[in-house]
Amino acid sequence: MARIPLDPPRTLVYRLAEWYSRRTYGAVLDPGAAMAHNPRVLLTNARFERSLQRWDRLDPTLEALAVMASAVTIGCSWCVDFGYWISTNKGVDPAKLRDVPR
Repeated sequence: MARIPLDPPRTLVYRLAEWYSRRTYGAVLDPGAAMAHNPRVLLTNARFERSLQRWDRLDPTLEALAVMASAVTIGCSWCVDFGYWISTNKGVDPAKLRDVPR
């Protein structure tokens, strides 16, 4: 259960984030809805995520394994699930991702 309500004020920034999330992922993601309570946090996170998308020096499989390992290390189940979904959609072998927690 989220400690922050997932029904933020419907500001222009949140509506744009909602549109982008639905277009990209098919639904409004809970972390985005939680961050929308503070538009500066939402915009800063969006800017950070966009800058990370431009990093392309790592092999995609190695990148996916690193993301999965860090998510498992910090114990974020949402991060593990979302990372698995994104990585398998990019063509990473699901068996390799499933072995990371072990």
